[in-house]
Amino acid sequence: MLKRFLLLSLYLTALLLLASCVVEPVTGRRQLIVGSVEEEMEQSALLWTETLKKHKPSKYSDLKWLVDKVQTTLLSNGDFGHKWTFMLLSSDEPNAFSLPGGQVAVYDALFKHIDNEAELAAVIAHEMAHVIARHSAERSTERYVVDMGRSALSAALEQARAEKKDIIMAAYSGISNVGFLMPYSRQHEYSADRIAMVMMAQAGYDPQCAIDFWERFAKTGRTGFPSDFLASHPSDAARARALKAILPEANNIYRVSHKIGKGVLLQH
Repeated sequence: MLKRFLLLSLYLTALLLLASCVVEPVTGRRQLIVGSVEEEMEQSALLWTETLKKHKPSKYSDLKWLVDKVQTTLLSNGDFGHKWTFMLLSSDEPNAFSLPGGQVAVYDALFKHIDNEAELAAVIAHEMAHVIARHSAERSTERYVVDMGRSALSAALEQARAEKKDIIMAAYSGISNVGFLMPYSRQHEYSADRIAMVMMAQAGYDPQCAIDFWERFAKTGRTGFPSDFLASHPSDAARARALKAILPEANNIYRVSHKIGKGVLLQH
């Protein structure tokens, strides 16, 4: 059994070395990614179809016009290598999401927390950044690595007493979740925020508006954990602090772009 465990460990090590050659755009962070883009596209198409069954297009034509304006502006200022679909959907949840196939959805309830066009650009660019950086594929790879590690550990403990094995396996699940999966998930959000700030600055939107949005959104108190350590997403306040650190870089890009500033102001 020890031999089998060592072979699986070597396999995992080889997998990590192979996958680590992928580099995240803008940040330069090394990523763990295996799997084909074609599979991502197929899964995204199915998920998008299910989403459109649950959520109808928003009735607010003025907000839809603004979403279209922002996505056109962002796409005209960069080559992002995807076929994109953007939709404003009806929902009481203030949220937005993207799928690896390039589908981006904004829920109309989110506009209760958006003051201007540039803040909307920060949100949409953030969702686009997840797609561009293939964060969904990276999360799948991370879960695969954890599952392989679980299988290897279970094989190594095959002769152990059931009670001892259960304790060790439970500990592995907790450690891999809190110590590996959650930190990577939070890193994806920070990375998407950074990529998005660069994208919006290139498109002429004031990058300070991204910070304004997250600072205001933090006041809604929607974070469910007292500490980022136990959360899959960083708190909105932490995101705002991280964005302040990269604001000088984004402002340098913004200064040489065609400036839109805040764009259309929204009334609440």
